[in-house]
Amino acid sequence: MWNIIGTICFMGMALSPDHPLCWNNATIPMDFENETSCILTRDRLAVDLNVDMNARNVRMILYCAEKKKIDMEKKENNDIEKKEKGKNEQVESTDDKGTYYSHLR
Repeated sequence: MWNIIGTICFMGMALSPDHPLCWNNATIPMDFENETSCILTRDRLAVDLNVDMNARNVRMILYCAEKKKIDMEKKENNDIEKKEKGKNEQVESTDDKGTYYSHLR
């Protein structure tokens, strides 16, 4: 399976006039059986969105990626977020003998 992935950048925003505000790894919610159909749809989307995007000073990069690779990247990002979020988190557990443990991670 293949998906279209995009990076969308808003240029010249008041919040960040010198640097674009970008969102990475935006997934278009469509699955494609093969790379060719993904590329054809990506190209059609680019043509359809071009006028509106230019009028609003928005830039977008679209590419096709295998779903397996996307899922692996998301898993890696989630693992990193969990590690960061889990710092100083209260962890509670019980061992085989029923002993209760509680500590900060």
